Amino acid sequence: MNIYKIWQDINTSWDAYESAVVFAERTEQARLLNPNFDSDDKKLLDGKDPDNYWCNVEDVKVELIGKATGKREVGIIVASFRAG
Repeated sequence: MNIYKIWQDINTSWDAYESAVVFAERTEQARLLNPNFDSDDKKLLDGKDPDNYWCNVEDVKVELIGKATGKREVGIIVASFRAG
């Protein structure tokens, strides 16, 4: 399992997510994770963010930052939210 940083710079308003660190098998899977949902929910973006807390899939940037040790599940580790 890989560890990725995902972020967006499209939705820069208050009450929106700026970035997250996630567990995912590959880059495209990481891009689909939505920080608006906790890792138990496992909800993926379907191309759009209906709640306007994140951004559209095509605007998500992804960077591999490490490898997880042991068995991990796909999901959000931690997220950064601009509370306003």
